[in-house]
Amino acid sequence: MISRILILSIGLNGLAYAAPILVAVEEGSSNGSGADLVAQLNDDTYYDFTATLVTASDIDTASELNSYDVVMFGASGSGTEDHDWTTTMATAVETWVSNGGGTVGTGWIDFNIGSSQVDVLMDDLIPIDASPDSTNYFCGTGPGYDFGNSTHAIADGLSNFNTGAYSIEVSPYTPDETVHEVIATGTGTCYGSPFNAVVAAERGSGRTVYVGGVYQATSGYNTQNLRTGNDDRLIENAVAWAAFAIGGVDADNDGYSSVDDCDDNDSALNLDDIDSDGFSTCDSDCDDNNAAINPGAAEIWYDGVDQNCDSLSDYDQDADGFDHIDHGGDDCNDEDADINIDATEVWYDDVDQDCDGLSDFDADYDGQDSESYGGDDCDDADSSVYTGAPDTAYDGIITDCLNADDYDADADGSVSVDFGGDDCDDANSEIYPTAEEIWYDGIDQDCDGNDDDQDDDGYALNDDCDDEDAESFPDNGTLDVDCEPPDSGQKPGCGGCFSSSNGNSLGPWAMLLAGLLVFRRKETPKTGP
Repeated sequence: MISRILILSIGLNGLAYAAPILVAVEEGSSNGSGADLVAQLNDDTYYDFTATLVTASDIDTASELNSYDVVMFGASGSGTEDHDWTTTMATAVETWVSNGGGTVGTGWIDFNIGSSQVDVLMDDLIPIDASPDSTNYFCGTGPGYDFGNSTHAIADGLSNFNTGAYSIEVSPYTPDETVHEVIATGTGTCYGSPFNAVVAAERGSGRTVYVGGVYQATSGYNTQNLRTGNDDRLIENAVAWAAFAIGGVDADNDGYSSVDDCDDNDSALNLDDIDSDGFSTCDSDCDDNNAAINPGAAEIWYDGVDQNCDSLSDYDQDADGFDHIDHGGDDCNDEDADINIDATEVWYDDVDQDCDGLSDFDADYDGQDSESYGGDDCDDADSSVYTGAPDTAYDGIITDCLNADDYDADADGSVSVDFGGDDCDDANSEIYPTAEEIWYDGIDQDCDGNDDDQDDDGYALNDDCDDEDAESFPDNGTLDVDCEPPDSGQKPGCGGCFSSSNGNSLGPWAMLLAGLLVFRRKETPKTGP
């Protein structure tokens, strides 16, 4: 069934309805105040109503029900059997609601619902889970409503208030409709918990509301105090919402309408019905042809569909303003709002906060990680200092990370002699005071000024008797100037040799002759046979 009000709204931009909201107030008790509720609705304080007092037999067929937009039920509070409900009526109303009708139940209806067959059917007509044990759950002693943060259309124009009646009925149980919202809880001295006082829900294509105010109760509950002010606004909002007169039309039955008020005196994003036309200014359902898309739906990221109707990018899961890098954006971690291209980098935590893809251990961006984190950069706060950087020796600044001292240009551990050190060649790392000397190569490796006097006896290789023996040198007391013992027969200055050029020397031929003579003497004389 499509709401009669909706049909009559065609041609009026779907926002203002051309006919009054038709309400059947069902009452089967002589003790109730249903007639007062009919009069309250018909004074049209906030909406245009035409309300009629009916009994169960007046609304037990589809044709009878199709004359109304909303059916209201309540109870006098005089007793649990103080009603005229029938299974025929309850069954007809249930079908009617599922096809697009609306119901509103008021206190003390929960008190009157027991465990009989008709009671079970009546429980289906209201969004709360009625208490079959007939326990009396209510709030008294200054009873009222707490709307919390509700933005539902039924809460439009309302804030927390105390009701003028002695009591309000509440339900301690979780609402039994799949798509529902607890709009207000009861306050005061309450019995039961969590004290659900106003609940709205979807049932099939229709709507159903529970309001704990005892609008149809016997007058002994100060029901006359419910006809004006916030109590009046609350019940009229509830009936208007059940009739689809506010909150838009929920074509896909997901609990959210597609359109509310598109011009409410320019009060954009204000949920109050400022111009009292029956519509608030909120847009709820961004796709009212798809029940999986509504403000209460879970967002499925990166599929290009705005399931939760927040109008934000479907590629920005962490809502930091940057789309995922795999979907055309710049965000390298779309599950952390602290990580994006505008984030401040936190160095050395192994997290790339600014999504630049560079090493988190190279704070100066010189291409080398800090040596404190396994790299080669000895100063990660200065991009001009790194291993291999050009270095100007002797300026007091080390930029290549190789020198322990800027006055040790060849990094051999010895400072140049030109700057108070003892390195005689600061351009050659193999020349320094403690280097191993390579003798007689023309290079002073150990910077001691000596390359040809290995035994350091004051005589170079060419003049020394034995350059590995510091005790062996010319004219040392045991050797003459030619490194020979004084009685060797050699002429001093000969260098240990005999020479014919020296007048007294025998010469090599005389030595050969002497040797032959010795050999001759050693021969054994021949004897005869």
